[in-house]
Amino acid sequence: GTTAFGGAAGNGAVFELTPPETPGRAWTEKVLHHFTRQGGDGCDPTGALIFGKNGELYGTAQTGGTPGQGSGIAFQLTPPAIPGGAWTETVLYTFTGPNDGANPQAELILDNAGALYGTTNCASAAGVVFKLQPPATPGAAWTETVLHHFTGINENAACSSGGLMFGQNGALYGTATMGEQGLGSVFELKQPATPGGPWTETVLHAFTGLNGDGSDVVGGLAPGPEGALYGATLGGGQWGDGTIFELKPPAAPGGPWTETVLHTFKGPADGAQPISMPRLILETSGKIYGVARLSGPEGGGTIFRLTF
Repeated sequence: GTTAFGGAAGNGAVFELTPPETPGRAWTEKVLHHFTRQGGDGCDPTGALIFGKNGELYGTAQTGGTPGQGSGIAFQLTPPAIPGGAWTETVLYTFTGPNDGANPQAELILDNAGALYGTTNCASAAGVVFKLQPPATPGAAWTETVLHHFTGINENAACSSGGLMFGQNGALYGTATMGEQGLGSVFELKQPATPGGPWTETVLHAFTGLNGDGSDVVGGLAPGPEGALYGATLGGGQWGDGTIFELKPPAAPGGPWTETVLHTFKGPADGAQPISMPRLILETSGKIYGVARLSGPEGGGTIFRLTF
């Protein structure tokens, strides 16, 4: 996991927790990397980590990178050749913004060819959806391609902090925030018909905050049966404390997706402002698990299970 602050330089760290050999004993923490913001290193990592094919870790840091132009990085941590040795960090890409994005906040996803995909936030400019292609020659630079620039116009939101997920036929799905209405949306990005062409964005649902609909979606999406998508909104719903929603694909290609609000939060009884970062957890038996960051009986938030 990551911490946004702390570590030797106060700029965050990547850590490992190892379970005890004897049940009931304390877990053991080891810091795998201290972010320094020096020499091109990043700062303030907040997104989840993902494992690569050979046990390496991939992640993002919101700030830092090349001095004078760094607006966050994508990094790789390679495990040591000898157990107990030091992990090695490699900065794969430094964001400079605005054209290539800035301040990545969410986890990355990895395709079968080893390419990474992610989103950038709105801290300094409108965000993007990007792809990082590994080099043909080991040790050479990774290549960034911007797949989509958010505009904030006509239901197209301005940035994304919730990360992406793969759907059928290589399409990408995610949530975006701060659109024209300021309430966010769920989007789909389809691969180009011709290699190298533009990806096509479709807004599957624009949140309104009206008639029980949610608002302020910030987390990622979780895949469900038959292509359904599940997520959470910080606000909206009947009492304004957030919702858990389901989006079902259309029966016929090109038709509208159907949103169903599965639960509306009403703090303090069950919490408020559910945040699916990086995403909700779904069980095949029809249960959804997540965290509400506010309210609850003690006022400090709740961990919830939703059965439907």
